Amino acid sequence: MRHNVVNCRKTADQDAPGFSCSACRLTPGLASGVLVMMAGMFTLGVSDACGQGLGPFFGVGQNSDTRTEKVQILPDDFFSSFPTARAKNIAVEADALVFDTDRNEITARGNVRMAYGGYLASADRAVYSRSSGDLTLIGNAVIKDPEQVVYTGDKFEITGDFKQAYVQALEMQTSNGALITADKADYRNEVRSILVNGSYAPCGYCIDAKGRHIGWRIKAAKVVLNSEEQTLYLEMPQLELLGHPVATVPFLWMPDPTNPRAPGFRFPRLDYSRDYGVRVAAPYFYPLGAETDLWLTPMLMSRQIFMLDAELIQRFDAGTANVRAVGLYQVDRSPFAAEAGDRDWRGAIQTSGSFAPADKWRAGWSYLAFSDPAFIGDYKLTGFDTINDVYVQHLDDNDFLDVRIQEFLISGNTTPLAQQQQARTLPLARYDQVIELGNDNGQISIDADLNGISRTADHTENINGVPFVYGMEGNKVHGSVEALWFRQWISPVGLVVTPYIGGRLDAAYYDGTSVLNPVASSLFGATPIAALDLRYPFLGIDGGSTHLF
Repeated sequence: MRHNVVNCRKTADQDAPGFSCSACRLTPGLASGVLVMMAGMFTLGVSDACGQGLGPFFGVGQNSDTRTEKVQILPDDFFSSFPTARAKNIAVEADALVFDTDRNEITARGNVRMAYGGYLASADRAVYSRSSGDLTLIGNAVIKDPEQVVYTGDKFEITGDFKQAYVQALEMQTSNGALITADKADYRNEVRSILVNGSYAPCGYCIDAKGRHIGWRIKAAKVVLNSEEQTLYLEMPQLELLGHPVATVPFLWMPDPTNPRAPGFRFPRLDYSRDYGVRVAAPYFYPLGAETDLWLTPMLMSRQIFMLDAELIQRFDAGTANVRAVGLYQVDRSPFAAEAGDRDWRGAIQTSGSFAPADKWRAGWSYLAFSDPAFIGDYKLTGFDTINDVYVQHLDDNDFLDVRIQEFLISGNTTPLAQQQQARTLPLARYDQVIELGNDNGQISIDADLNGISRTADHTENINGVPFVYGMEGNKVHGSVEALWFRQWISPVGLVVTPYIGGRLDAAYYDGTSVLNPVASSLFGATPIAALDLRYPFLGIDGGSTHLF
């Protein structure tokens, strides 16, 4: 026996087993079953807890922004006409509802739209089995989860206990435009997820307005995510760049991307240089504790054989600190013959940290040491800071303080003399403050600077017979303090008048170490400041353009 309800959206309440069609809201009788659909949709959604969402499955989070161009599977207003569900209630719209008492099924046909707990679903037909609790969305099926991730497919099958969900011809687009596709998607036992002929592209369809391929994507014959073992397995993975395959391997095993702290190897990197040949780097992550991370990146090179990159990161309540070291034994020194890198052992080590010891205060350091200044550039290493410094900062609404000691390292194929000619700041300090005077009496600004500079060798150069002096050996210091009062008036005719009154003090000293200037000297100066700034703005409008003079 079948019972039809036609034009369900517009009918009054209908008496039917487990169904009340008032604005097409399901009563608890059917809601207990259709909740299965929403629970199954939760299985398909982005969920860190069960690890079944395709978003974290591919490392795409709600706040990530990795796309190169946003594409849309559906129009902007596609979900604007969906019904609104009340709390703990499910709203359903359809052209017709069919109750099949023989099969114990409820079928919604034509423009089916469903809403529950932030989930939206639509299809040409939805079949709900009251016996098993299974829900099937058939034809142009679409699901949107609370994280704004949209799933489209020909058919969604969601079992009653939502431990297994099966999707045919899946297309999923995250809120940032990344696109995930598969011929079939199978979610099993809240443990394993399987994509057949799956692909992931952070740039959506990766085709620009002129029909050209852009960005990159990964394709695999089978992708298996095991949330229990926290592993990701890909069969025949292929990397495509600008629409062309560039790398294929028989299989690839990786840690589960839904757990970023899972120990194991991360996605390998590949590059080339004539100095070291083809290089393959395989980063390995191991958590030593809840706040301690260890990264080991072995690198195999066709010309220099092996190099190891290790980094230890320690997090604290007020900041972080890390130590990184890279080194190798060069089996082939010929690419660097007669250069700074012509040696057996080469490497670099750096330590850095950043802390917020108190409100509105920050402090930190960075220090780098290397075997030779050309090492980092020769091996194309990134993430190193070539400025050694220790600093403390304070930032408030009206004042700013920055004090630091700095050493600027020279990189590349240079000599030790070039580093001795480079200046160090001992210290470099700056203080700025703005004081607001009440009763519209203007402002007082205070700027203070202290620059201490040290060199261990004269920095000179002769160009076409003309000598240039860039810096002298020795120590020098220069300090200045400037205070100004100013106020701005705007006359009725638009004239802007700003008077300035203040003064500046300067003091400097040089110890006379350089042979270019072997006499110690000092300087002191006081400068009064009085100025009047007059401005009269003119506005010109030319069609859609506005010009201010």
